[in-house]
Amino acid sequence: SAGPGFSTKNRLRRQQVLAVEEEKHHQMELKLKLEVEAKELERHKITLEEKTTVFDKIVREVRTIKRTGLIMETHPQSLEVTGRLKVAARELCKTKYGDYVDQKPYRLAVTIQYQNDQF
Repeated sequence: SAGPGFSTKNRLRRQQVLAVEEEKHHQMELKLKLEVEAKELERHKITLEEKTTVFDKIVREVRTIKRTGLIMETHPQSLEVTGRLKVAARELCKTKYGDYVDQKPYRLAVTIQYQNDQF
């Protein structure tokens, strides 16, 4: 016999206690990680909502200008607004889909619906 305190029973008990403590530690780390991820997701959500609001506001500006009959491609005010729309669209895409250093520019598919079926 190896003496008191070193029995197989004590070793097994110590291993069980250590296993339980490791599991508690793992669960605590997992909980903290999930809390951090939830906060990051909420921050991202707020940012996404804010950027969507800005984008939608600029789209309304573009539509208002278009209703006046101005030529969007040449009028200084419309060029300024469409420039802001491009920036807002890029920022919205980055927030929604990710912004990676090695990423190529986004390619978007756009469906154009004309107001008049004659075209």
